Amino acid sequence: MPMPYFVGRAGELNWLDGHLSTAVSGRPSTVVIDGPPGIGKSALVSTFLDGLRAVRTLSASGDESETFLPFGIVHQLLGTSEGWEDPFAAGAAVLQDLDRLGDRQATVVVVDDAHLADAASLGALTFALRRLAADPVLAIFVTRDDQVSRLPPGLLRLAAAPEDRLHVDGLSETEVAELVQAQGLGAGAGAAAARLRRHTDGSPLYLRALLDELPVETLVASGPLPAPPSYALLVTGALVSHSEPAQRLARAAALLPDGSAIDLLAAVAGVEHPEQALEELSRSPTILMHAENPSGWTVRFPHPLVRAAVYDDLGPHARATLHARAGELLTGDAALRHLVAATSGSDDDLADRLTAAAAANLARGDAHAAADLTLKASRVGSAGTTSEERLLDAVNLFLIDGDLATAKALATDLSATPATARRVYLQARLAWFSGEPDAAEALSSEAWSRGDQLSPDHLGSLAAILSQLHNMRADGLGAAEWAARALELGLPPDLADSTNAARAFGLGMVGRIEEALAVLESVPSDPMLVRGYSHQLTTRGALRVATDDLVGARRDLATVCNVSHAEVSPQRLLAMGALAEVEFRLGSWDASLAAAEHALSLAEDSEQVWVQGFLHSAAVLVCACRGDWLRAEDHLAAARDLAEQLGDLATFAVCENAGVHIAWCRSDPAEVVTRSALLHSLGGGPTHEPGLMQWPVQYVSALVELGRLDEAELEIEQFEALARERDCNSRLAGLARVRGELATSRRDHKVARASFQAAFELDRGEVSVLDAALGQAAFGRFLRRRGEKRAAITRLEDARTRLNALGARPFVGRVDDELAACGVTPSKRTVELPQPLTPQERTIATLVCQGLTNQEVAQHLVLSVKTVGYHLGNVYTKLGVHSRTRLAAAWTAGP
Repeated sequence: MPMPYFVGRAGELNWLDGHLSTAVSGRPSTVVIDGPPGIGKSALVSTFLDGLRAVRTLSASGDESETFLPFGIVHQLLGTSEGWEDPFAAGAAVLQDLDRLGDRQATVVVVDDAHLADAASLGALTFALRRLAADPVLAIFVTRDDQVSRLPPGLLRLAAAPEDRLHVDGLSETEVAELVQAQGLGAGAGAAAARLRRHTDGSPLYLRALLDELPVETLVASGPLPAPPSYALLVTGALVSHSEPAQRLARAAALLPDGSAIDLLAAVAGVEHPEQALEELSRSPTILMHAENPSGWTVRFPHPLVRAAVYDDLGPHARATLHARAGELLTGDAALRHLVAATSGSDDDLADRLTAAAAANLARGDAHAAADLTLKASRVGSAGTTSEERLLDAVNLFLIDGDLATAKALATDLSATPATARRVYLQARLAWFSGEPDAAEALSSEAWSRGDQLSPDHLGSLAAILSQLHNMRADGLGAAEWAARALELGLPPDLADSTNAARAFGLGMVGRIEEALAVLESVPSDPMLVRGYSHQLTTRGALRVATDDLVGARRDLATVCNVSHAEVSPQRLLAMGALAEVEFRLGSWDASLAAAEHALSLAEDSEQVWVQGFLHSAAVLVCACRGDWLRAEDHLAAARDLAEQLGDLATFAVCENAGVHIAWCRSDPAEVVTRSALLHSLGGGPTHEPGLMQWPVQYVSALVELGRLDEAELEIEQFEALARERDCNSRLAGLARVRGELATSRRDHKVARASFQAAFELDRGEVSVLDAALGQAAFGRFLRRRGEKRAAITRLEDARTRLNALGARPFVGRVDDELAACGVTPSKRTVELPQPLTPQERTIATLVCQGLTNQEVAQHLVLSVKTVGYHLGNVYTKLGVHSRTRLAAAWTAGP
C-alpha cells in the first residue's frame, strides 16, 4: 500500500494556524522554520497550505543552481519575468502585488529552501515585509538549521521573537507508529515503531526509505536494523539492488537538472531502452520519480539529499565519463560546464571556448555568467600568464556584476598572481567596495604610480576612487583634481555621473561654489531627462542651498526624490536629507521632518548604514526647534553611534552641528560653546563654509549671552569676512543680528539699531523663516530695553506669530517672556498636539494634507495601501478628526 507522505505534526500545524490568525486580524507575521535535511519541513508547510481555504498563497523554492540568478524567487512568487534595477524596486513590486486584493483575502507567502534563494530576492522580500503594518500577510521562510545565518539580518529581525521561530525535530514514536501501521505491519507496529524511532531519530526521509526498502520481516524482527544508519548508504544500498541499466539511469540523472527528459538521460547513461529501467525505478520512489508531459517523460529526485547521495557515490572515472557524455550531447554554456567537470587536467582548447562563451554572455548583458565562465577558463587552462589574466578578468566581472562576496572569496587567488598594476588596481577596487578606505587609497595610489601598465578605463576608475576618497577626508581640492583626471580619461555614464558630482562637491567644499555650479550647469532639471544624472543633480541641489538659492535647491532635490518613488538609491536618500534642510529653512517644517524621517525609514529598511547618521542629524532640526527634546537627543545619539561605527569625519561634523543646534534651541549657551569646540578646532574647510552648517551663528550668539563680548566680536569679524567673500547673505544676516545683540549688551544703541536694520535689509527671501522671526524678536527685545514699548510690542507679536505658525515652542516661550515684560499677555495659545504622532504617521499626514490619495501616498512612501490606511486611522484618532478635510484644518493649525 502506498505510504502517506505526512503524519502527525499537530502542534506545528497549530503553531502555523495561530500565526495565520494573527495575520488575518491585521498584524502581518513573518516566521522562520528550520530543521535538518529530510526532517519534514517542506511536507509540514505543504500540508498546512493544503488545508487553507479563502487564502491566497504565493510559493517559491530556492535552488542551488539558481542561487545567483537575480530575483529568481520574486519571479516565482509573482509569476513574472520582469527585471528590476535593485532589490528595493523589486520589493515595491511585491508590495503592489499584495495590494491587488486589498481587504478581500489574506496572503501566505512561502519561500522553501530559503538558504538557497538569491540574495536580491531575499533583500526585496525583507524590504517589503518590513514595510507592512496592517496587511493580512503571513510570510514563511523554510531553511536548514545549519544555514539560518544565510538569511539577511533584516529578515531574521522580523522573526526575532521566540514565538516566530519553529525548529522541526524528528517524528515522535506515536507518529512513527502511524507510518508503520500505514505500511500494513498491524500488531507489530508498536515494537517496530520504537526501534525505527531510535534508529532514525524520527527523520521522515530516513523512515520512508527504510519502510520502502526493507521487508516486513526485518522491520518486525527482534534483531537490529541494518547499520550504519547513514542515509547516503541507505540510498546507495537501495540503488545497487536494481538492474545495471536502472543504476546507470539514476546516476546520469544525478548530474543533470531535475525535470530532464528521459531521452537525454538515456543517452548520457548509455541505456538503449530507458522505459524498462524507469519503470523498475518507479517501483522504488526512494530513488527516482517520473512524470509525463506533452514533450515526453521527465525524471526528478524526490529530495536533494537523494541526488547528493547518488552523485557522491560516483567514482572519479564514472563521474568524468558521464560529464563528458553530457558535454557532447548538450549545447551552449551547459555543455561547457559539463566538459569542465569532466576535465581533470588542463585543456587550453576548452579554456578558449569558455572565454568565447563568457564574451558572448557579457555582450548580452549577463556579467555574472561571463564571470563564472571566465573563472572556469582560468582554472582549466594551462598555468601561466593567460590563466592569470583570466582570473583578473573574472574578479573584474564579478565586481561589475555587484557580486562582492564572490570577488572577495577570490582575494587569496588574486594575491597569488604577479603584483602587476592591474592586480593592484583590482585589489584597490575590492577594498573600496568592501568599505576599507585606507587600504583602497594605498592600493589606488600604488596602482596609479604604475599607470603606464594600465588601460585608460582602469586609470579613470582609479582616479574616480581617489576623488571619492579625498572628499571623505574633506580634501575638496584634491577630490576635484582627481575627478577632473578621471573624466579626462573617459568613464562609463554611471561612473561619470558620480565623478562629476564628486568634482563639484570638492570645489564647493573649498568655497569655489560658483565654479562648482558651473561644472553642473548642463545637468537637466526636467524629470523626464534626469535619469543618469542623480549624483550631479543631488550635488547641485546641495550647493544651491549653500548659495541661498532655496527655490532652485528645492527643485533639484525634489526632482531626484520624486523621479521614481520605488527607488531606494543612495542618491535619493541623500537628496531627501538635503531637501529636509531646505524645507526647514523655507519654513515647511512638517515637510522637512517628513522627508528626513521617511528617508531614515528607507535607509534602515534597506540597511544603508552609511547615510543614516546624516539623516538622523537632519531630523534633529525640527525636533529641537519644536522642543521635542527626547526625540532630538535620540536622533543625535543614533547619529553619533553611526559616526563612531563608520569612523567618518564628515558624519562626526554633521553630528556636532546637530548637537550645537539642540543646545541652542534649549537656550544653553555654555553647552553651545562646548559642542562647537570640535567644529571650531577644524579651522576651516566645509565646517566653516557659509551655507553648509549653521553652528557659527549659534556659537557667536552663545558667546554674547555668556558675556564673552570681545571674543564674540573677534569671531563675528572672522565669520563675516568669509561670508562676504562667498557672498552669502543668509550668513551675513544672521551675523548682523548677533552683532546687534552684542551692541545691545554693550549699550551701544546706535550700532545695535544699525546692525538689526542691516540684517533686515540682507533678507531678500534667502534667510530662513526661523532666522527672520528671530531677527524680529531680537530687535523687539532691543526696543523694549530702549523704552520704545509700542514698537517693541509690534516686533515681538510679529515674531510670535511667525514662530507659533512653525510650532517653535521654545522660542515662542522666550518671546512670551519679552511680551510679558512689556505688560502684554499673548492673545493666542501655542497649539499643542493631543498625542504625539509617530514619524510614519506624521509623514503620511503631511502627504494626505497635500492632497494625495492613499494609493499615491503608498507609492510615494513605498508602503502598502493597507499600511497607509492603518497609520492614517491612527492619525485621525490622535488628532480627534474624522476626515481628510478636518485633518488638513488641524494640520494647518500647527502640528
